[in-house]
Amino acid sequence: MKLLTAVLLLIFVALGAAQNTESAATTAPTKKLTEGPTSKAKTAGPATTAGTATAPTARPATNASTAAPKTTAAPTSPTPGPTTVPPPFFTYNVTSADGQVCFLAQFYAGFSGTYELKNTSMVDFNFEMPENAKVDAKKSRCGWPSQTAIMFLTWTEGADSLALEFSMDNEAQTFQLKSANASLTHSPAHFPDSKTTGAVKYGGVTMGDFFKADFGYSFKCASTEQIAYKANDFKFTFSQLKVQPYEVDKTFGQESPCVADGAHWSLKEKGNFCLLADFQLTFTGEYTKNDSKMGTFTVMLPADARIDLANSHCEDSNAPMAQAVLALTFDQNSFMQVYQVDNKTKTFSLVNATAKLMHDKTHFPDSKDAGKIVTYGGALTDQFQTGLGDYYKCSAMQKVEFKENKFALSYTDLKIQPFDVHMTFGNLSQCGQDTPTAKPPTVPMGNWTITRDNKTCMMMQFQAQFIISYQKEVGGKTEMSKVGYYLPNTTLDTAESTCGDTVAMFVGAFSPENLKPIKDWVMTLEFTMKKDKSYSMTNFSLEFMMDDAYFPGLNKSMAKMVTVFNNTTRFDSTAGNYYMCNANQDIMAMNVNATFMKLKLQPFAEQVKGGGLGSPSDCAADNDVSNIVPIAVGCALAGLVIIVLIAYLIGRSRSNRSGYQSV
Repeated sequence: MKLLTAVLLLIFVALGAAQNTESAATTAPTKKLTEGPTSKAKTAGPATTAGTATAPTARPATNASTAAPKTTAAPTSPTPGPTTVPPPFFTYNVTSADGQVCFLAQFYAGFSGTYELKNTSMVDFNFEMPENAKVDAKKSRCGWPSQTAIMFLTWTEGADSLALEFSMDNEAQTFQLKSANASLTHSPAHFPDSKTTGAVKYGGVTMGDFFKADFGYSFKCASTEQIAYKANDFKFTFSQLKVQPYEVDKTFGQESPCVADGAHWSLKEKGNFCLLADFQLTFTGEYTKNDSKMGTFTVMLPADARIDLANSHCEDSNAPMAQAVLALTFDQNSFMQVYQVDNKTKTFSLVNATAKLMHDKTHFPDSKDAGKIVTYGGALTDQFQTGLGDYYKCSAMQKVEFKENKFALSYTDLKIQPFDVHMTFGNLSQCGQDTPTAKPPTVPMGNWTITRDNKTCMMMQFQAQFIISYQKEVGGKTEMSKVGYYLPNTTLDTAESTCGDTVAMFVGAFSPENLKPIKDWVMTLEFTMKKDKSYSMTNFSLEFMMDDAYFPGLNKSMAKMVTVFNNTTRFDSTAGNYYMCNANQDIMAMNVNATFMKLKLQPFAEQVKGGGLGSPSDCAADNDVSNIVPIAVGCALAGLVIIVLIAYLIGRSRSNRSGYQSV
């Protein structure tokens, strides 16, 4: 009995120690710091009401002021709303005398430039045409059969206007923008403290081909198109544009895509597109110098290289050994590539690439063939092989080499479709180099510090990944698929982040895995400080480009900018402290599942006395994890008590039987 009593005593002591340990872990006091100085950063905007289905708070706009120096902020296109609500395209039309629609247009329009203040300094202006702009029927006209077509839009009770004038080429059967003119009233709303008052004229005749398409077609450009003028650094900015003057049959005709949406170079055969191409190209190789030694050269294909229509053509892909030839000229040089159809496999491939380069002093110094044109390249075998109706895409460098002269073609950002084109690129056929062979073993850890007025106002440290569901086409059928991308740890652009007394916004622009040179994804975390000096994240949003570069197999017509958000309140802490959570935290927003890991969030760092992060406020998920150990220990000890009691009862039973038998 003494032995049993001793064992039970030890068990109860251990249980008490485990309970005390758990209590200490869960009730340890958080060090309270004195509130630091109030942030001097400009307040980002009003707080988002928790639990309401509101869109993300807009980023603050910069307005001109009397003391502001000239700025160079580029105009921004409108930010689309959530995918559940289509963007409100502004559609306009002009009708003829008999009531028939003769001119159709839909677009967003923005105006930007500089103007003079009363103190003679120059500042920027940047604003968009309002939604209530209307067509002035008296100043608009159809233009057919010989006049220019004009769409005249007015707003602010007729004080402001935009006039788009189109001309036509009857021989080529095409139209294009001739001039764009705006009359803008210098009001305090858009031109504060302006030296000039009243209406000011901007724009004029366009320098170059804009909005050009065939009669009966609609010119379409989802991307941003800018028309610039030297006077006042003025620019028209159009986005989500679709326009069709002349030959309108009740609604928009077939779409003729702009260069920004599709190809840098395109060919037409019998009025229809037959070849689309977009790429950057570098020529490298060796040449002989006057001293018989070998030199090396590098020549870049310029973006303004022109198509040599006399030597470019397309053949019907059904014809035996059909070919498509794209010939480009630049300076005194030329480059020709030949694509050929394999009728058995129903594929095309690059079979010949020839460059004729002038040996000038710049690229071929001290050349033995100075002043002469030398031919490089020749026949190839099955380069860029792709199925008919599809296009070959490769963002990574593709090097095509020739033994003679050690000549090589280095393609980057290549997109090519030489046959079976239907107005725009077909289905995607991506090169192997664009598909990573291995993902990083762990999600990269990011660590960002935001400063304002040379003071740290925000400190963020976490890992994040995004799993996005989408529909792709496989063999003519639609099926659901998913892609996953990490938030980069070094290339995140946080220039748009803002600090305020009550609202702070962490904004990061990036391109997942650097698939594009432009940062067309934007993640925003919005934090709100309450009156009781507690704060939390009140909105998460992700704006991303849904196209076939990021979403393999996505139908080209489905490409668009998408914005998703979730304004559920989470990540709570108090002024002077930071939110810390090692456990994974998932946020669902439409078709996006965002997972955050190893979080350390301090959106109001200026309120930390002495700087730094402050003291941690642990998340409930971490406490759940930490409770596992004491619970397991308690369960084990409870089991041991039961075993001891059973052993004691069995021992006592046997002892009683032995006593009875002895009697």
